[in-house]
Amino acid sequence: MKKPTFIAIVTIMLGAAAGTGGAWGAARMFGAGALTQPDMSKTFVPVPGIVAPLVAEDGHLLGYLKFDAQLEVPRERTSFVSANIPLLLDAINRQSFAAPIAGGPDGMLPRLPVLHKLMSQASRQTYGADLVSRVAITQISPL
Repeated sequence: MKKPTFIAIVTIMLGAAAGTGGAWGAARMFGAGALTQPDMSKTFVPVPGIVAPLVAEDGHLLGYLKFDAQLEVPRERTSFVSANIPLLLDAINRQSFAAPIAGGPDGMLPRLPVLHKLMSQASRQTYGADLVSRVAITQISPL
């Protein structure tokens, strides 16, 4: 067997082994059906165009950001959640001025854990503790 052919065969075998090991590890970590079996009793409600201030640790206003989010809720409660989005936006506005969202060397990058916590708290305040099961921030841009 020629050396290039041998190297190609060994490379393919190592790649197959690595892929199999990765799939096994993902199945162990997330559960065998976690990525293939979505919960069809829930859906995501979009909350586009949220504006929040970029507040520094010391309380100074550094600018504003615009972001979009999605709220995972029971499918039968979608219209209730959508109808009350103005109350959610009010809760976000009230809480965001006290949250140090600004990060990075110049303060112009949002700190995602703080922003995510803010969204989770505002959704619990607006809809109750059990209605929104997950919050996903889907897009962020500076204003």
